[in-house]
Amino acid sequence: MKSNNKKSPALTLEGNLNLANFYTDDAVNIWHLIRYKVLFQLVYVSNDLVNAHHLSKKQQIRKILVGLSDICYSLFKSPLTYLRNRKSRQDIKYIFVSTGVVNQRNEDGTVSNVLHDSFAQKIGFDACLFIEDMHQFTVSTPRVAPHVTYSTFPVFLSKLAGLLKYKITTKDKNVIDRLLKEVEHALPPGSVSPSFRLYLSTFAEKRLAEARMARKLYNRIFSRFSPSVIFLEDACYGNKLGVLLAARDKNIPIVEPQHGLINNFHLAYNFGAVYQENSMLKSHLPDYLLTFGPYFSDSVHVPFKRVSIGNPFLEMKRRSIPEKKNLYERATRVLCLSSGGQPESVNQLLELLADWCKANRYSLKFRCHPSEREKVKEIYPVVVTSQIMVSTVPSVIDDIIESDIVISEYSTTVFETLAMKKPVFLFKNKFYDIIANDFNLIPIVELDNLIATLDKYLNTTIDADAIPFNKIFDDNWEENFSRFMKTTLKQVG
Repeated sequence: MKSNNKKSPALTLEGNLNLANFYTDDAVNIWHLIRYKVLFQLVYVSNDLVNAHHLSKKQQIRKILVGLSDICYSLFKSPLTYLRNRKSRQDIKYIFVSTGVVNQRNEDGTVSNVLHDSFAQKIGFDACLFIEDMHQFTVSTPRVAPHVTYSTFPVFLSKLAGLLKYKITTKDKNVIDRLLKEVEHALPPGSVSPSFRLYLSTFAEKRLAEARMARKLYNRIFSRFSPSVIFLEDACYGNKLGVLLAARDKNIPIVEPQHGLINNFHLAYNFGAVYQENSMLKSHLPDYLLTFGPYFSDSVHVPFKRVSIGNPFLEMKRRSIPEKKNLYERATRVLCLSSGGQPESVNQLLELLADWCKANRYSLKFRCHPSEREKVKEIYPVVVTSQIMVSTVPSVIDDIIESDIVISEYSTTVFETLAMKKPVFLFKNKFYDIIANDFNLIPIVELDNLIATLDKYLNTTIDADAIPFNKIFDDNWEENFSRFMKTTLKQVG
């Protein structure tokens, strides 16, 4: 399996070593605060690849009102006040800070974080504290893990600080202005419009104020619990910088576990020479990235250690799949997956698949991206007109297991489908042209050759054991994780 030669634009832009020179008095690098926003504009907005299907103001207000009880509950379960008994707090040695995106409901009604809970269970749940974000003003309860708190109060105070631009000085504004001039100079003329420059200036001030407040609050949290390791989801994006810097203040190792697709074009996991050369910029990033396997470790360009661990949930599910010799045997159940990037082309794809499945008496199920669930019938009207089943199964892996053929946009599910010994077809659209890699075992389909390609491959015999699982994912995650904890972090695990 080989990747193409496409590279993240960060590797080009961040070849400019001057980006390291724009620090505030409290050693916060302004470029790191805005890098993802700048790169997102260059790659996605300028190429019309933005998924604009966010909740409207009215829907957000309705969500807040409906979720008031959850909001109050999350405020009550704040890490700033949780476990008032000092001896109980001393038992907490590991803190998991997460978005809660990979939380899913189990058959018994409980909720698990399919990655973090596996790590915490291996360590020992009683030694682990979870700090989770609310998802669209709701919390997922009851959680399997015993010590679960919510970031609602720290996030609220941080957002308020950003709104008020709390303690943003004239000197801070000057540093931001000088950095933006450097960015404009480094990019082709016209890349940064006056309106986008103004937006970046305001965004940098707000993000700086938010990071400072979060740093202050998480310093208090880490002082309360004195953890020996922080597992920080999305640590590379920059939006959790306050949490990360608080850990740095306490000299606590920071580990980011992979939870989705990362590759050689991912904006948050590819850093240019300025990060490789500057120790202070490196301090804005985690110490370790735990990946699903060698393919993901080798695909990214980061100035810190990558450790291939495996995917606990995927490994568990793989044990339940039956032996299979021909990759394309018994193909009657079709699953289509969206990554949330290009709904217009996916609507067209679904329309073609619906007609093809009807003609062949196949079943068709559609699974949208989590960000689209609230408005799936509005975004994809074809599911109504063509009467396509929309998945409500918590885990995408279970959807894959229950299917015979998967047609997917570019996401981690492409690899997970192969791991489950199921045929997957990669849908090539505008989004694919920007980011995707080349694969040997994954046929690429477009709208104009979709049916011909499906018919061709479904009459082919391909050895299911030819899938190079160990080149994509690592196996034996428990052994790998224990080795990482004991030998790398010198922890008991």
